[in-house]
Amino acid sequence: MKPLSTLFLALIALSLSANAETAAKLEVEILPGILGVTLPTKEIYRDVLGPVQSTPTEQKDAIRFDLKDIAIDDLNGDGAGWKLLANPTPLNNGADSLPTGADTQFIIPDKNRGTLLESPNALVYTSGEGVQNFKVEYKLSYDVPANISSGTYSGVVVFSVVAL
Repeated sequence: MKPLSTLFLALIALSLSANAETAAKLEVEILPGILGVTLPTKEIYRDVLGPVQSTPTEQKDAIRFDLKDIAIDDLNGDGAGWKLLANPTPLNNGADSLPTGADTQFIIPDKNRGTLLESPNALVYTSGEGVQNFKVEYKLSYDVPANISSGTYSGVVVFSVVAL
């Protein structure tokens, strides 16, 4: 018969070998990245055609703004793509107003495939791949009504980006 100490050591060894391996469950949540649009740090955009004079006839597309380097970041990981919208306001000076002209649209650089011009103020990116610093341009014109008052006219263009 084996001594009691040998049996006790055998039970300890058996106990250790039964619990010699265990697993810890790991879990992490990855939050979606940003879906956003930014403009270059420029306080005021100026008319690229220069000063305009009031005349007795309407001047179509007489005022033009070229907004370059509009950057879109799509790092939200949904793979669905996005839509960039532009909402220009009229240029106002008190009660007088300059309406947007016909020569208004997003410009799609040739190197950025997967884009579709849905309307002059809506650009769709259909690739679904995440992109960072995706650059586009926006050209915006205004008409000058006949006999408009002189002065400084101002307005804004609001850009927004939404996931598809």
